[in-house]
Amino acid sequence: NGQDVSHFFPPDDQEGEFHPETHSGLQALSESLVEFCNKQKQRAHVENPTTTYVNFEQVQAWSEQVAPMFGSSLATLTHMLFFPTRAYPPTRTSYDFPNLSGFTSSFISQGSSSLLFTFASMSPALGGEYYRLYTSASDGLSFNRLQNALLGYGGPTLIIIQSGESVFGAFTASPWKESKDFYGNHDCFLYRLLPTTAVFRPSGNANNFMYCNSHARSRGYDKQAHGIGFGGSVDQPRLFLAESFDNCRAAPQDLTFESGQLLDHKGSTF
Repeated sequence: NGQDVSHFFPPDDQEGEFHPETHSGLQALSESLVEFCNKQKQRAHVENPTTTYVNFEQVQAWSEQVAPMFGSSLATLTHMLFFPTRAYPPTRTSYDFPNLSGFTSSFISQGSSSLLFTFASMSPALGGEYYRLYTSASDGLSFNRLQNALLGYGGPTLIIIQSGESVFGAFTASPWKESKDFYGNHDCFLYRLLPTTAVFRPSGNANNFMYCNSHARSRGYDKQAHGIGFGGSVDQPRLFLAESFDNCRAAPQDLTFESGQLLDHKGSTF
């Protein structure tokens, strides 16, 4: 339950109290584990596949797919408790809880949010310092501002999108550039954060990782999708933020990334 994992996070308030209801990320992670195990049982044709408990092998398989840094968080916590004065072994990857660098967002209202724990569990590249490049809440729905923020930054990028009850997006470690073609590498992945966490990593069947193509680049003569996208094709990326922010797309499958729903419903537009 929430109290069992309270030591992973800084206190929620000045009194040092931990409030489980503010940690929706933990609930989404636990539901992700149950969903993963139930799908395994269904594939194995097990009767009554609803999971009431999980074993170590199932947790290990789930963490490799969804949260590869989950095990490192436990190892890092143990090291800090028992060997606080010793450096973490250089042969092992430590878990680095994200630091918001003095800002908050519409999604993350406090530095102890369990959503940050979830992000850092997805990839070692998602630990450490976070810097906000763009938010529609403060910068408005402006594609020019979003594109300029991305093109002016050379570090890894985490894109977070909310549509209804769904929170989802993409991560890439490659710098952005404007191009009519896809680019990027296998560090790129799609994810669903809420209501249930899932990660869709490269499938190895195609290399259409990331895409940034504005109407101004070709004045529309290329007859391609204009906006920011991941996966799919230049005509219809799987995850796509249109330049107009209308009829954006979050499809359940493509050749580049593993299949799965990004939205909390079976539609593909938001």
